[in-house]
This record gives sequence, C-alpha cells and structure tokens, in this order.
Amino acid sequence: MHIDGKYILIDAGLGARWTTDELDLLDFERPRRMLKNLNALGLRAEDIDIVIFSHLHYDHSGGALVQVGKTLALLFTNAVYYVQRRELEYALNPDPAHIHDYQQKDVNTLLSSGQMRIIDGDCEIANDVKVFLTGGHSPGHQVVIAQLPGGEVFYPGDIISVKQHLDLQTTMVYDMDRARVLSERRKWLSAASLAGWRMILCHAYRNPVLNFSKYSIN
Repeated sequence: MHIDGKYILIDAGLGARWTTDELDLLDFERPRRMLKNLNALGLRAEDIDIVIFSHLHYDHSGGALVQVGKTLALLFTNAVYYVQRRELEYALNPDPAHIHDYQQKDVNTLLSSGQMRIIDGDCEIANDVKVFLTGGHSPGHQVVIAQLPGGEVFYPGDIISVKQHLDLQTTMVYDMDRARVLSERRKWLSAASLAGWRMILCHAYRNPVLNFSKYSIN
C-alpha cells in the first residue's frame, strides 16, 4: 500500500530461505513471489517504509529476513516493523506446544535491529491505517484496516485466512483459542458486510480478494 507518502507492507510471508525438502514437508506452494510482485510494482525491498506483522508465526514474518552468509539480516532495511507487545513477548518464550510456530532467530534478529516498534492494543500506525488486537490465533494477533482510494481494505490475517473460514465454524490446528477466533471472526465479518469492505485472504493463493458489498452473515 502507498498511503501518506509511505510504502506499507502487511506481513512478509514465509520468505525464500527454505530448502526444497523443507517446503515439501511444510506443504507450502512455490515459488515465493513477494519480491517479484514488489518488483512488478517498481519497488525494491529498500523502498518499504513500514512492515506491519499480523503476528510473528514464521510463515508471516520469515520473509522479513534474509540470510547473508551465516548471518540473518533485515530484508527491508529502511522499514519500521510494528508488532503487538504480547505477541513479541510470547514469541520470545512460547509454550512447548507452540514453539515450532516461531523461529527464535528471526524474532531475536528483528528485536535486536532497533527497527521494531512495539504497540499495545488498537493503534493508528499511519494516516488511514489502523490495527486492532484480536488474539485468538496467537496471543498478540492483530488485524489491519486501511483506507485506500477505492475504499476500505481489511486484512484479517489468520482470523480469516481462507474462504472456508466464512462458515464461522472452521478453525485451524494452529489456533490457540478457538472460541476467541470464532468470536472475533463473527465480529469482523459483520463489520465487513455492513461496510462493504474488500478483504484480503492471506492464505488463499488464488482469488485472495473478496468484496463484501453483497455478503451477509447468517
């Protein structure tokens, strides 16, 4: 997004540091397309001013880092990275059941960079760009609403990541608090329906944009 003179990226995806065997094991589609898509827009990684993490699971934050020899470094060298405090605190010390949802080296590299901005709860990141704490999927999961020239765009992260989540019943094994996920999902789907937002489904590889001008909650 380009808002108020800033190039803003929401989540950074998995990244390109994985081997073929690891990608096969994770069952992620290939190839990773973030940088290619940025280049198609005439942008380089260093042009990004702000990165907003919905949460710090490695498939949403891993693409913010690049391997330089034996060292991890920030890919978006000029960006400020925004994350919820409770998400960062949990990512640094996750429960054993969720330790594999995070990459500790990635989180430590982001934190030690000095380019992270830690926020508490709902917040306006920039003009017409707001985040709202939801929790549920992870302790500090947040959603993003941005006002663009064509109308408001809603990024629900992993609260609503695929079209199947529109049934208000389907959850993921990675959700930490299923009841809260479903409660937040109903709230935000109702808001999207009422306002006719466009919504970005982050795990929908095909047709990731939904227009809610005709959607209604049963």
